[in-house]
Amino acid sequence: YDPAIRQFGQLLDSYPNSEFATTAGELVLESFNRAKDYANIEAWARKLKTAPAFQNAESQRKLDTLILQSVFKSGEQLAAAGKHAEAAAAYQRASREFPRDERAPKALYNAGQEYQRAGDLEAADEAYGALIERYPRTSEGALGAWAGAQMFESIAQFADAAHYYEAYNARFSQADKREDALYNALLLRIAAGDNAEAVRNGNDFIKAFPNSKSADEVYFLIG
Repeated sequence: YDPAIRQFGQLLDSYPNSEFATTAGELVLESFNRAKDYANIEAWARKLKTAPAFQNAESQRKLDTLILQSVFKSGEQLAAAGKHAEAAAAYQRASREFPRDERAPKALYNAGQEYQRAGDLEAADEAYGALIERYPRTSEGALGAWAGAQMFESIAQFADAAHYYEAYNARFSQADKREDALYNALLLRIAAGDNAEAVRNGNDFIKAFPNSKSADEVYFLIG
């Protein structure tokens, strides 16, 4: 594909207003797609956004979609190669550039997961926190809150883990693990010595789940 890409690129550079410019740009992108070269798809899609032949609204929309897709694919390739920090950065870049796209929550969740795999818990915390703040009531947000809680619980940072469980309950009312989240938050606040927060979580639990099999134990813990 390299000779074809060079020829099409020369046409675009030398004759940007040619009747063949649109087709040449599309064939450049198609060539990189067949080669699974997603970094160059992104680079060329960004270049074509400024080309005269791609200034109509439909072309701009297609190029934006292609940029986002290529960033996701680059993230997948980097993750598969064990380059988790680079994969996380790619996903985070996608979420920042296209915050209103329906895939933005997934991008932030993936960023958090990849930062965790890279051992950068601070960056993972930042990604999960942004996900919860920007995209409440989404399934990806609930997954991020749960992942953040378990991440901190695994290293015995109980107050931070409880904070994520509390966020899971507060911001994702349709999520299916709210009862477990509140119960875990209660136990972790007790373990951290945060008694006032523990009482608050216990009362929230009883209010939300009065018929739970854990209700008696929660009343005891509140006391």
